[in-house]
Amino acid sequence: MSVKSLFVRPVTGGNEIVSPISFDIPKGTALSLVGETGSGKSLIAQAILGNITDDLAVGGEVYVDGTEFLGQSPRQRQRLWGRKLGMLPQEPWLSLDPTKRAAPQVEEVYRCVLGKDAQTSCRQTTDDLARFNLGESRDKYPHQISGGMAQRLVFCCIMAGGTDILIVDEPTKGLDVDRKQEVIDQLQGVLDRQGTLLVITHDVEVAESLKGQTIVMRNGVEQERSTTQALFASPTSEYARELINAVPSRWEKAEKHPVTGDDVISCTGIAKSFSGDTLFTDVDLSIAKGEIVGLLGPSGSGKSTLGDILLGLASPDTGKVMRTNGFNSFQFLKLYQDPPASFSPFHTVKSSLEELVALHGLADDRFYELMDKLKLDRSLLERKPAGISGGELQRLAIVRALLLNPVFLFADEPTSRLDPLTQKETMHHLTSAVRDNNCGMLLVSHDINLLEKSCDRVINLEKWMYN
Repeated sequence: MSVKSLFVRPVTGGNEIVSPISFDIPKGTALSLVGETGSGKSLIAQAILGNITDDLAVGGEVYVDGTEFLGQSPRQRQRLWGRKLGMLPQEPWLSLDPTKRAAPQVEEVYRCVLGKDAQTSCRQTTDDLARFNLGESRDKYPHQISGGMAQRLVFCCIMAGGTDILIVDEPTKGLDVDRKQEVIDQLQGVLDRQGTLLVITHDVEVAESLKGQTIVMRNGVEQERSTTQALFASPTSEYARELINAVPSRWEKAEKHPVTGDDVISCTGIAKSFSGDTLFTDVDLSIAKGEIVGLLGPSGSGKSTLGDILLGLASPDTGKVMRTNGFNSFQFLKLYQDPPASFSPFHTVKSSLEELVALHGLADDRFYELMDKLKLDRSLLERKPAGISGGELQRLAIVRALLLNPVFLFADEPTSRLDPLTQKETMHHLTSAVRDNNCGMLLVSHDINLLEKSCDRVINLEKWMYN
């Protein structure tokens, strides 16, 4: 694949969102795009596919096997999707059919894209699901599996089509260490088969593992490019150095908060099963006012489910949950793992926040203050969620939660979509707000370094998992 002077700008004119960029990706190699949230990385991927929103214009040229791609009609381009060009999107649930179980979604790729018969499609699907550790989830619907599992299921569908050029947007987001390595191994397998990878990632480890070339982006402009090994070993730009040094393993350890207040929430003897599979049993947990507790565990182990039980969004099979008295139910809040699913797609962010402010009689200018703290451009308020990056939506979800002065916050991978710099700043503001408001927080992450550097204590759900 070869990209020549590709740019993205608003249809109405104005400054370019992505300045002209050119690169070549030979067969059997990877190119990684890294940079902070909103730097234009995902827009480059969508522009290459010819899948950009109507309010944006794309210029430049994209060559696939020597043939110019963007000049083709939408129908001609779409004929290559899933066959020649494939994309693993950042939001896997938006790419899965909510009315179909896992296995049929992979089977239909073999049948409809590759023309395989039903028996062959079923057999190859079984092999694929087993390779991605999804064999036990073959009969589950997307809403019944974790974010990490959904990510792997979409990857199964993409790889079934046998695409030569694969664009992956945050391929290891929300995955534990073991599952992340599995995805890296699968991507390496694409390279071993002389495929081509364009990788958009915040995870330095992913780019380093795949080698090839890396381009550092900021505000739609290329800052630096080199071989991946050379760039991470000795970056020449100040911004690249800051980005690399902001990974959680290099953070300073936060001071532990002395727990002196009463428990804001607690549970005893909690157990939960789904479809005959037991997730965990005999969970005893308490979180005090102002305390931040980290929750670690493998993908699909039930971390999100445990948080939902604490909030009353799901019911335990056995056990009891106790919440402190004297507060409104809406002050026990969840920061969702997939923020696009928690915002109305039909309204601007501003109208959603104004509705919240009016409903609860809040100060109508406080969300501006919170946006400034989280380094969010106020112009985002006039956009609908589809026009906002996943990382920006994640921070807007934090703004919305903090508006309600929560007494308990269940933060489910709240920075999984953020680049290292933005993640570090956002975690600082989130944990500071929790301390300042004497709020308890249960923080879920697959990153043990992030939890150990941010939390008063860390609990591994594996000790309660059913074996």
